[in-house]
Amino acid sequence: MGSDPVKSHADPDKVRLALSKVPFIAVADLFMTETAKYADAFIPVCYFAEKSGSFTNIEGRVQTFDKALEPRGQSRADWQVLSELLAMVGKPVAVFSPLDVSLEIEELSAAKPLETAAGV
Repeated sequence: MGSDPVKSHADPDKVRLALSKVPFIAVADLFMTETAKYADAFIPVCYFAEKSGSFTNIEGRVQTFDKALEPRGQSRADWQVLSELLAMVGKPVAVFSPLDVSLEIEELSAAKPLETAAGV
């Protein structure tokens, strides 16, 4: 999710070999990437402008963003994809939202919650 290891790894052949040995691969991405070509399941995700949420950088600074466009087709936000995958493997989680995710990040780190970081 959010990366194409075949393209970004220093040794793409090593990644291709590893992927060829994995019994099941699910890829969640915007496009059919080099890595996604190895996937047994491709899950369409939203473009950043189609979802609300936050990014946390290496310093723990949180950048928030609001949804500007409605998602197209069957694409879903990353948190929705992860929630659905957990349910499929028998580990369902309670329904949650981007704010819930932000609050958990705050609880686990020094990050600010989504509602207070929006003006930063």
